[in-house]
Amino acid sequence: MPVRPRYASGSEDVTTLIPFDEFNAYELELSQATTTTSPRPRSGHPSVDLPSRDLPTRNEITQDILIAESDFDDEIPAILSRPRPPRTGSKHRLQAPPSGLRGRAAMVAIAAGAAVAAGAGLGHSQHSSPSPKTAAVDPQTGDVANAAPSDTSNYLAGLPVGERFADERQAAEDAGKLPMYVSPVAQGQYKFTSLYGFRPEAHWGMDMAAPIGTPIHAAQDGIVEEAGAAEGFGDWIVIKSLDGTTQTVYGHMYDNGVLVHKGQQVTAGQVIGLVGSNGQSSGAHCHFEVWIHGVKTDPTAWLTQHGVQVNPYIGG
Repeated sequence: MPVRPRYASGSEDVTTLIPFDEFNAYELELSQATTTTSPRPRSGHPSVDLPSRDLPTRNEITQDILIAESDFDDEIPAILSRPRPPRTGSKHRLQAPPSGLRGRAAMVAIAAGAAVAAGAGLGHSQHSSPSPKTAAVDPQTGDVANAAPSDTSNYLAGLPVGERFADERQAAEDAGKLPMYVSPVAQGQYKFTSLYGFRPEAHWGMDMAAPIGTPIHAAQDGIVEEAGAAEGFGDWIVIKSLDGTTQTVYGHMYDNGVLVHKGQQVTAGQVIGLVGSNGQSSGAHCHFEVWIHGVKTDPTAWLTQHGVQVNPYIGG
């Protein structure tokens, strides 16, 4: 690519334009036409005052090369007579603007950058949340000054649900802890005064003597089949097991000592009545019988078989 020509200082003649791609050929031709007696040799070129570097690089394609005609030796007329290419103007380099214009452009760029930064800050401030303010706290009471009232509607609405869940869970845990079989009268609250069998008359149960009003408990889970007056028992309660195989009988309660009703479902250990001395009775006690498939059996053996401890027999 041709370089832009410049006028040599103190001369009206212009130098020959040397295309960069022909510089190597020029160097070879110049070295053959000159001698070592040139007045000012520099950088390996006897008659050319070049810049400090020997050869231009491709990055210097647009650099100006000043070659004064007075620096050439008279022995290279053939080179200087080479026709000069027409001046076409550079397609890759624009004339630098005046320094004043550059200064004004820089000021415009700085002002534009400041305006953009200010606009970005304004947009951020419009869309960002304000910084939270620290509320004043009373050091003595711990109350927060000017605190907004809390919305406790969801909390209050959930309280009944939580209480119901807690009750159901507690009931399930309690049911898991309940025994499947218990003594009709709590151990330590009665005296074992009469055995199952004959004495000399038939006696189809065991007697647990206790003060009137002592609680009587269901010996197992089941459904109340009978609750009320019965011949010889005064008042009685009959409970049938849930599987239908066993019936437990409790007798000699007073009318007000029957605490359940027919058809009611009960669980083992539930209080179903109170000790009395009603019917054919010689003293306050609970008469307890066990019927398996309708056949009367020894209640002492049945209780022991199901893990219920029985007080020692002391007689009447």
